[in-house]
Amino acid sequence: MRGQDTDTKNSGLGRTTCQGCAHYFVTWDPRFPRGCRAMGFKTKNMPCREVHANSGMPCQLATPANKKIRRASGGWIA
Repeated sequence: MRGQDTDTKNSGLGRTTCQGCAHYFVTWDPRFPRGCRAMGFKTKNMPCREVHANSGMPCQLATPANKKIRRASGGWIA
């Protein structure tokens, strides 16, 4: 499709991006600042782009992250 990036194809996340994935993590290694726990690698680029570049398919292990809901503590109010 014209004007559509290959990283925006539909998947379990709505589109394949690592930042909303439960397996995505940030490393302390400046050479490889991003990683994927599901596939077990660290990379300089976004892991979903590496997967697409090497396999020709969008990431098949993308899983939506469980977002924690912050609620008011219900504690003492002055």
